[in-house]
Amino acid sequence: MSDRKSAEDRANINAIYKPVAGYFSNAVKETKQAVKAVVKDVVDKDIAKNTPRKTSKGVVMGVKPKDNNAKAEFGQAVGAILKGKRYDNKGKSR
Repeated sequence: MSDRKSAEDRANINAIYKPVAGYFSNAVKETKQAVKAVVKDVVDKDIAKNTPRKTSKGVVMGVKPKDNNAKAEFGQAVGAILKGKRYDNKGKSR
């Protein structure tokens, strides 16, 4: 039995498997974050488009949607898949 403390502990993994496992886990993580951001962006735009707001002229449909980081998340996912880049929680490349 190995004494692994968590799933991220790769101390006992051979030299070939370790970087490959790290690459794929990072690519999957970044892709999940990008998909979540895109879905949130679509939902926010739909809510903003279909939400009535009061103005001096009466009720008007459409509110400016919230800013979302879907483009940045997509770029990070592409960078992780094509170049193997890693990003911290602030979106900076490591």
